[in-house]
Amino acid sequence: MKKIIAIDIDEVLVPYVNVFCDYINKYKLVKNEVSPNNFKTYNFSKDLGCDEKKTNYLIDKFQHSYEFKNYQSPLNGSQKVLKNLKNKYKLVIVTSRHLNIKTQTKKMIKKHFGDIFDEFYFGNEHGLTGQKKTKGDMCKDANVDLLVDDRIKYCKEVLKDNKKTILFGYYAWNKSDTNLKRAKNWGELQKIIEEILQ
Repeated sequence: MKKIIAIDIDEVLVPYVNVFCDYINKYKLVKNEVSPNNFKTYNFSKDLGCDEKKTNYLIDKFQHSYEFKNYQSPLNGSQKVLKNLKNKYKLVIVTSRHLNIKTQTKKMIKKHFGDIFDEFYFGNEHGLTGQKKTKGDMCKDANVDLLVDDRIKYCKEVLKDNKKTILFGYYAWNKSDTNLKRAKNWGELQKIIEEILQ
């Protein structure tokens, strides 16, 4: 039976924060201009200096924008590496994205990655309505062997369940942690996955 790898979407498969910042700045939706360097915690309320209600509103507004729908392209190397991994592993999506953009998200993944992913799990973290699920719970539901995510918090949460994790990228919000296994890019990621899941 194939081992199961859960892959996050935002900042692992496609950029999110850069596009979000451009959108926020273009429409002047917060007091000060924001850049990806503002996102030290990836807690959008804290990083933007807004309360949770306004933050959830801004994220929802962005996720229904033209910019969100049209400016998300795959990170360099992701398509090639995923095709290679698909031969050996079952690949699933585990994302914190809202339930109300589930269809749109699946279309975007299909457009860029075809049928590489067998299942999709949505956490609805900043969703204005609907049930929310943690990455740990979604990984249990999917019975994953390994999670690839850009958030320290989620990697540590999944490690508690004796699952393997790889922290992806070297972003303002995740560069502080040196204890987690890290892949800075997709080339490194493929090698590390092969080492971990031998």
